[in-house]
Amino acid sequence: MRLGNQDAAQAGFEKLVSRYAGHGYLPYVLVEVSGEYRQVRMFTQARSAAQYLLDRYPNSEQCLWAQREVVLSDLELHDWETADTETQTLVARFAKRPDGLWAVSAIAEANGRLGRHEQARELFRFNVTNYPASDDTIWSLRGFINESIALHDDASLDAGVKKLLSEYSTSKNLPMAILHVGRTLCTANRTQASELFQYVIDNFPGHEQALFAKACQGHVYLRQGQDNEAETLYQTVLTRYANHPKLAEAVDLMAEGYYDRAVSQQRSVPKEARQDPTGPRASVPALSDSARADRAKAIEKWEIIIQRLPANPHDTPRAYQQAADSYRQLGQLDKTLAYYQEVCESWPGYEFAWHLQFMIARLYRDLARSGQVAQAQADPKIEAALMAVLQKHPDCPAAKAARDWLGQIARRQEGGQR
Repeated sequence: MRLGNQDAAQAGFEKLVSRYAGHGYLPYVLVEVSGEYRQVRMFTQARSAAQYLLDRYPNSEQCLWAQREVVLSDLELHDWETADTETQTLVARFAKRPDGLWAVSAIAEANGRLGRHEQARELFRFNVTNYPASDDTIWSLRGFINESIALHDDASLDAGVKKLLSEYSTSKNLPMAILHVGRTLCTANRTQASELFQYVIDNFPGHEQALFAKACQGHVYLRQGQDNEAETLYQTVLTRYANHPKLAEAVDLMAEGYYDRAVSQQRSVPKEARQDPTGPRASVPALSDSARADRAKAIEKWEIIIQRLPANPHDTPRAYQQAADSYRQLGQLDKTLAYYQEVCESWPGYEFAWHLQFMIARLYRDLARSGQVAQAQADPKIEAALMAVLQKHPDCPAAKAARDWLGQIARRQEGGQR
């Protein structure tokens, strides 16, 4: 399935349902299969697997999750009318089940991600109204508030925040929920973000979310052009939380503040001026001076994680990747390649190691095309990187492209030998 071979996947599915038709765990497996199809963007097959369960095992407890998979697949297929109809089927049939909250939330989140903010908000509203006793409902209230931000509905935003702070004041999830809303407000350049970050800092000073709230408060300063205030706050965090196990995550947030501002400045550059015609394709868009400065500031923060903080299998390779991407934007391709290679060698289990391995091949290809590296020097590097993709990550999304690319290289070499 993950190799993209639809015929083989379908044959395997038919074999599965034929051989285990009477097995009690088949409905569970069918839900997993549907989800796997959806993960590899085989949405029609995902829907079919879920519908198979609904048609043949109508009394299974797994029907809730199968119905969810049907709706999520319809949404990915942009079949809005069917998705809405099937959503109403799910709500009507499973609303009284406590776990219906999570199925509806998943559908609401998918709608929001696809820009269907009204539909998403109504589903979050449904959860808040129908599952008021559940502490988990705080996440649906968070979703309702975030969708109200997307819809520029200030009245609903204010009402939602008021409800969050009053009715969920004793929830263990409150600090994180407030922080999430604050970050959405910050991204939307809304002034309430600072108030919510400060609320967490003042009311939950010993909570780990206070650490993140301080880092996010720095984002507010940066968006207001108060760089000195942001740096003062960041240095205070680095000193006060020097031994905190989540400090690397907070430092990553600091870097993100500069990175996001650089991206927004890059977008302000006219489209025709974004591509640097003198550089290699891998060096990507030309940057304004201010965007370059912000990229460099972001790198400084990621280098703190790399150079000064204890290594861990998530934050450290992520810092290498993020720093490398910014080095690439700044045209420092030697540094980019070295950092990509470091992740691939030291953290082969990192979730994006396959992508970085493939990017090594692309960078050498682009360097050869630009004339900065001889083709004869680049070819072995490209082949080694592509072979590593297939050997270390045979089921990754880049596997087929790596295999095809190696085939092209082999044919070219055979042609040259002739």
